[in-house]
Amino acid sequence: MFYKYFLAVFFICSVITSKSQVFIVDTAYTPQEIVNKYFLDNNQNGIKIENINYSGLKHALGLFYYEGNYNALPQYGLILSSGSVLAAIGPNNHTASFENYTHRDDDLSKIINAKTFDSAILEFDFTSFTDSINFIFQFASEEYPEYVNKGVSDVFGFLITDYSNNKKKNIAVLSRNNTPVAIDMINKSFNSDFYTANNSIEHQFKGNKEDDSKYSENVRLFQFDGFTKAISSGIKLEPFKKYHFKIAIADAGDRKFDSWIFLKGNSFKSNGNIVNPDYEDISEYFKSVENDSVEIYTKESQLHIIFPVYFGYNSYELKIESNQILKPLLNLLSYSNYNLIINGFADEIGAPDYNLALSKKRSDQVKKYLIENGIEELRISSFGKGEISSEIDHEKSRKVEFILY
Repeated sequence: MFYKYFLAVFFICSVITSKSQVFIVDTAYTPQEIVNKYFLDNNQNGIKIENINYSGLKHALGLFYYEGNYNALPQYGLILSSGSVLAAIGPNNHTASFENYTHRDDDLSKIINAKTFDSAILEFDFTSFTDSINFIFQFASEEYPEYVNKGVSDVFGFLITDYSNNKKKNIAVLSRNNTPVAIDMINKSFNSDFYTANNSIEHQFKGNKEDDSKYSENVRLFQFDGFTKAISSGIKLEPFKKYHFKIAIADAGDRKFDSWIFLKGNSFKSNGNIVNPDYEDISEYFKSVENDSVEIYTKESQLHIIFPVYFGYNSYELKIESNQILKPLLNLLSYSNYNLIINGFADEIGAPDYNLALSKKRSDQVKKYLIENGIEELRISSFGKGEISSEIDHEKSRKVEFILY
């Protein structure tokens, strides 16, 4: 759908130069759509995202689509700018320098040790179900090449905050030497293997047909004067624990000349090792995803989890709302090695033998749901515990409870 939409925009705007060379930017999407549909990996459920917020002008955030002969950028993804994302569109025959007059960002100022201006910031909370996350990005700027090492190195950051201690870590770095990614750190003279020139000052036609064709295509499609090659970023963290992610870019030193971040589409992934969360991590996880009260306690080296999966009178069919309630448990089982015991219960209405059978059907129904969603049958045991009384109402007795071991 994203691909078809951009092709339609392309024909309207006449931005394309040939059938296989196109670069289009669109600012029509909301921050929520951009993060959930086009940044988060759509092939797995290893990351839970919430509380998405954007601070900046509308034209500083968008989506891009690219198709070229030389794979200069990812095919699609999100784009963030210290000026205008639309100004990234070529040809490179003028200067992109939008002054947005948005506030400075203290985190970015600390990274670059200079004043910052024209910030654009995309933030959200996330929980990873494995012990690491990663994604792929590229940086581009109009500051290249004239303003390298001139005190105006535009800055961006990917800041991960651990809520348990409020410590921040910037992961917008080269993994091989932990170097911050900025024009002073990646250019023709420094870390040059990560740099691509897109300007007539640095590119000289020397008869190399492929190099000259690549430059000619890029300079037609892109406005920026230089950009990095694809860089993979990531971090080790504790699974099932909530973190804050801040993606930010700003002008440094002055408000002039735009820079851009390109985040590869659907590249934000949780793909580390599976580590069984402990009692505290599981408790915090269920508190963060379930509004109703969740009771978790340990008994004989087992974790008992009680949260509201209730059934109707004389019924063992899952209610519609139970599918959403069971999602956190499904995530926990999908990204851990825990086994599960499901205990079903019934109210005191009816004969004890009938209620025992009904309670077993309820636990079997939850087991069926989990198996249908990818959990191995050998990891799940279901039992009927019969009838129990409830001091509140009978509905509270028509339930299942869970034990992890």
